[in-house]
Amino acid sequence: MYLPKGTWIDFWTDEIVQGGTTIDVATPLERMPLFVKHGSIIPMAPVMNYSDERPLDTLTIHVYPLNAGEVQYTLYEDDGRSREYQTGSYSMTTFTQRTAEENGVPTLFLTTGESRGASTGKLKERDYVFEVHGISEKPIHVQCNGSVVGETNTMHPATSDGKGFAYDVRAKRLSVRVHGQLNTSTTIEITLARRKQ
Repeated sequence: MYLPKGTWIDFWTDEIVQGGTTIDVATPLERMPLFVKHGSIIPMAPVMNYSDERPLDTLTIHVYPLNAGEVQYTLYEDDGRSREYQTGSYSMTTFTQRTAEENGVPTLFLTTGESRGASTGKLKERDYVFEVHGISEKPIHVQCNGSVVGETNTMHPATSDGKGFAYDVRAKRLSVRVHGQLNTSTTIEITLARRKQ
């Protein structure tokens, strides 16, 4: 398959591949080739048999962070069954990732903006599980809206306050779970290990 220019990540293995060339990809029947553009933000809902089988009270947000700069993604939602979206019954939520560095220590900021609009059945709150790919070491600390997020030992962490983080050293993946109100913004601050010289 041909990959356009840029840096791509294999969705299944997190292997980094440089684009602008044709590559050979194994394609077993149970797994189609899927590559993610470096810097992407991909919200995913739980598996469902039909669009409104259950409320979207938990979203998993896959983040493929850039070393510098800012990326935004806007999630569109409606009731999934009617045509009320044609008369304005829908909502949109913007997710932002931004990396900043101070004294050689990089910090990743993940922001969930206030949900704008009013769709039928719109939730007032939900859990977000951020799956941050390509993190080479456990972060120094994680905060949500200025308060510390504690470490747990599961990859879908949750503590009594509805938040937590876990780091998988083998997968180089950080999972952060927070509980958010849709009428306010939520910012997660992830302070990463100092870059090696």
